[in-house]
Amino acid sequence: EYQKFSRQDLSGYDVAYLFIDAVYEPLRMFKTRSEAILVVWGILTHGAKALLSIRHGNKESYDNCREIFRDLKKRGLKDPVLGVTDGAPGMTKAFSQVFHKTLRQRCLFHKKGNILSKVPSEVTSEMKIDLNAVYYAPDQKTARRNAREFCLKYGSRYPSAVACFEDDFEACIQHLRCPAKHRRHITTTNLVERSFGEENRRSKVMEEASK
Repeated sequence: EYQKFSRQDLSGYDVAYLFIDAVYEPLRMFKTRSEAILVVWGILTHGAKALLSIRHGNKESYDNCREIFRDLKKRGLKDPVLGVTDGAPGMTKAFSQVFHKTLRQRCLFHKKGNILSKVPSEVTSEMKIDLNAVYYAPDQKTARRNAREFCLKYGSRYPSAVACFEDDFEACIQHLRCPAKHRRHITTTNLVERSFGEENRRSKVMEEASK
């Protein structure tokens, strides 16, 4: 069944949005080290979701991601409007090369987590509001203006957080080029992670109940 799934023709899938992320599982018997499984989901133009690829990966390396993305194109996948990835350098480089016509959106859930991890806990609530004012602005022009204000407000106090904010910034606001009613669905890779919720629940080793 998996081999058939991995060879399926994708030319009939009119994919508007692509979601790529890795999940980590201990795949080898008697070994606890987790290995990456790169998972690709799509949302089609009529709104349905489709699982497109599940491949054992070498973390999220450039060579491995490029091979997986090329396989999707080889099986007939057309360039989507937008693709959501995390910030793994190898993945983003491979995505931009293979899907060069597709907008690349940085996963905002992970991005905001990275930024907020660099400030004291008493600042996170205020900074989260300011981040949302940037990332969920009505348009890119407003987002860039709010971004400049964010940097002026926090730059001297939390330079590492602002440096993280500025890194790959344009990829964080690409969803603002898409229809407003779609935006809340295309800013994170949570679709990939949610799809493995039941698998994680069933495969998690339960601790022996204490007597």
